[in-house]
Amino acid sequence: MTPITDAFHVLLRALSGPVVERLGWALVHSLWQGAAVAVLLALVLLVLRRATPQMRHAASLAALLVLATLPAVTFVALSGRAIVPAPASAAGALYPDPPVLVPQSAAPDMPVPQQSGPMLMVEACVELVALAEALVGRSNVNASSDLNVAAMLGEAAARGAAENVIVNLPAIGDEAYAGEATVRVKTLLDDVETTAAATREAVLSGGVREPLAG
Repeated sequence: MTPITDAFHVLLRALSGPVVERLGWALVHSLWQGAAVAVLLALVLLVLRRATPQMRHAASLAALLVLATLPAVTFVALSGRAIVPAPASAAGALYPDPPVLVPQSAAPDMPVPQQSGPMLMVEACVELVALAEALVGRSNVNASSDLNVAAMLGEAAARGAAENVIVNLPAIGDEAYAGEATVRVKTLLDDVETTAAATREAVLSGGVREPLAG
């Protein structure tokens, strides 16, 4: 073999190692983790809507720091897990034997756990955007643009978490669950998009609405 071929095989072996696999999974988990941080930041900015710009800026910087730290923490946390092939699924043609992370103490034939964290994040984003829409015209008029930002962040976070749900469905190996989860995610995203659009329209109109009952 030529030196170039040798170097190519060395590169392939390096890319197929456990360190690279953990790095890949850390990046996948960063999707829903980033969505979670975005939702939390939106809530914090709502609470700080009357605070000084310096405090709001500090909260945003803290969120950026958390975003930069989470992938490294996840990578370290995954070092104590092993990668085993997932059960075959209908998506095998596109995702042949996708790797699934399970504890080393688990049996190789144990059922693959259903990933509920990202789905719960999508649902939380629906509630966040609904809260922002409900406050438009009923809170400090100077904070109306912040409500629009909160709705935009919630919509973006929902999209990120939804992508994380969908990308993990082939690894579950359950076609029925995958179908139900896909429909559920699309329904939640439709709700988020509709409510976020209503929030933008209400903010741009600048109107005042009656207080909520109760």
